[in-house]
Amino acid sequence: MKKILLFVCILIFTVTAFGQSIDFSDLQSTFDDFATDIAPTIPTLANVGLQWSDAWIGNIPHFGVGATIGTAFVPVETFEDVFTAMGQDSGVLGDFPSVGIPLPAVSVEGRIGGFILPFDVGIKGGFIPGALTDLSGDAIESLEYQMFGFDVRYALVKQNLVLPNVSIGVGYTNLMTKVKIPLGGDQTVDSWQVPIDNMGNTAPYTLTLADPAAEFGWTSNIIDLKAQVSKSFLILTPYVGAGVSFGLSNVGGGISANPVISDGTDTYTVEQVRQQFENYGMGDEFPDVSSTGISFYGDTNAPSFRVFGGTSLNLFLMKVDISAMINPVTRAFGGQLNVRLEL
Repeated sequence: MKKILLFVCILIFTVTAFGQSIDFSDLQSTFDDFATDIAPTIPTLANVGLQWSDAWIGNIPHFGVGATIGTAFVPVETFEDVFTAMGQDSGVLGDFPSVGIPLPAVSVEGRIGGFILPFDVGIKGGFIPGALTDLSGDAIESLEYQMFGFDVRYALVKQNLVLPNVSIGVGYTNLMTKVKIPLGGDQTVDSWQVPIDNMGNTAPYTLTLADPAAEFGWTSNIIDLKAQVSKSFLILTPYVGAGVSFGLSNVGGGISANPVISDGTDTYTVEQVRQQFENYGMGDEFPDVSSTGISFYGDTNAPSFRVFGGTSLNLFLMKVDISAMINPVTRAFGGQLNVRLEL
């Protein structure tokens, strides 16, 4: 249970009430950088699960079932900059290792051998029940994590006394993650000049975020191509491989809250003030605020390369598999541990 809740713990920072006003343009720029920094890590998370030591498990009746816990690392400064832009003291992030903040993923999976042709098929899925956030007390407001994927591998070379197993494969993964972390009580986070007539006159309005929470999230649909080589030696099966992932990810975050806007006398909804900006020809100057808070999400679709390798310890029908992977271009890296029963 503690390992599963590692995902919850990664973003439990000691944050308090806002200490300063937020600059919208600075916050948006910071989340743009956040999306750029974390994008190379998402395919690594999506490839957690179904990375078994055997490049090919054999045709029917060969099959296996198991579970995987994996992680990928994001530079600490990626989150430091975001919290700083929110007016938070992120000094506690120094407690994380220099390699970065671990973003975990979990998977339950199965694989079965094909028939006639030398191939196998795998399927995986993972989720963290939202009820587990209760175990974090007040540190986590909400948590969503869902993952589903499958792959097909074809054996180019079958293992014998001399030759290894060599396979190529293609797979698909859908990954969705979102976490919200409370930031303290109701806070005034910005004020700006709101138009009040067609003459260009403005008046100072105040924006207050009620019950604010930092939000981070990503949704990805990824196609993965891979090649793998493995060779069994008694109780060990070492392996190496390489892959490239293509897909579309929507990445970002912001501050989830109930916005309240006031001119010092009356209060207004976000849509009322947005309409006021548009009525006086200043719609483009309205900040990125909605009825649910401030959010900045964008799409990224850059391909991601990786090399991976590891070994399994084969104990009769049980295999304990440990591996690591790295993107040679961005240096994003991660690892995973799989335990399975395989025939």
